[in-house]
Amino acid sequence: MAATGGLLVVLLLAAAIPAFASVYGFEYAQGTGTVRPLSVTLQTGNSGSSAVSTVSANAATASVTAGLEFYVSGPPSSCTAVTANTALTVPAAGSVTLSRGSSYCIWSLQYSQPSTIYAGNWTTDLWLDAKKTGFGMTVSMETANSAGVGQSTIFNGTTSSASTSESEVTNSFPGAGATVPAGGYLVLMLTPPSGGKTPVSWDLYWGTGQASNFRSPSQFDYVLSVANSASVSWSISLATGSALATNIGRLSNLTLWFPSPFGKEVAVTNGALVQASGAAVSLASSGTDDIAVAAYANAMPTASSAPSTVTLSLKLLSSSSSAYAQYTIVLTIS
Repeated sequence: MAATGGLLVVLLLAAAIPAFASVYGFEYAQGTGTVRPLSVTLQTGNSGSSAVSTVSANAATASVTAGLEFYVSGPPSSCTAVTANTALTVPAAGSVTLSRGSSYCIWSLQYSQPSTIYAGNWTTDLWLDAKKTGFGMTVSMETANSAGVGQSTIFNGTTSSASTSESEVTNSFPGAGATVPAGGYLVLMLTPPSGGKTPVSWDLYWGTGQASNFRSPSQFDYVLSVANSASVSWSISLATGSALATNIGRLSNLTLWFPSPFGKEVAVTNGALVQASGAAVSLASSGTDDIAVAAYANAMPTASSAPSTVTLSLKLLSSSSSAYAQYTIVLTIS
């Protein structure tokens, strides 16, 4: 303990994560009274991956995946060999006819290193027309190795019904977590339904004005929770700084917020930290609030560009005194 400007300072994190306490100086300070352990703790979430300090619940790590948007840039292949038919930007327009009962594959760009994709909602956004109304198309997502051999299934589903004229068909599918191997791919398989009453063929469109694409999970609603077991409320807020954010140049968007009550806390746009801290929100007595994260990348992960990391300070201010605490959270975005 040390007296600093009349405030009693205790480095709570010294036992949990000494490097953070000594480098960043996150601390607990109290103007008067006796220093007591706080009733507010961090708890693990149910999306992405997270862990809380085993010494005291005042430090945590969390990991999420930055979503990627793969635009169809050419005709889907027959799934027998890897075909370059996606891009990260909208390509020139084109179209192709798909026959009923056949399977067609859309391949992501190649992953240069193993990449974990956490469970979450995937989006397929396809511009289609069918020769008969009332039918959807079977879709599935899997990982594949460098030779194009399937490794694990992420989701299976059916799109909404397509129109007989060109229209956008957008669907969301919950997907399992998976790891794309080094040199591997994500593969979206499209299978128009078979049978005499189904459409004879479908048209798939892509490019400017009709940008068919698929998107990997980007929003994680509950990566950590802040729990208050006391009979008094606390105000909570998040903050970071440019020196505490590394490899964020690949992120087109990163947003952290408290959902309820709502508070937007930290934001990165086009690789730049545009909001380093947010307004405090009230954490009710015996209440909890979650920490939510949304992340999108504009480039494939590489050994030099990923992962991105942001070290956060969670500040807590008591409603019954001048006591406050600052906890450490290290967020990794793969």
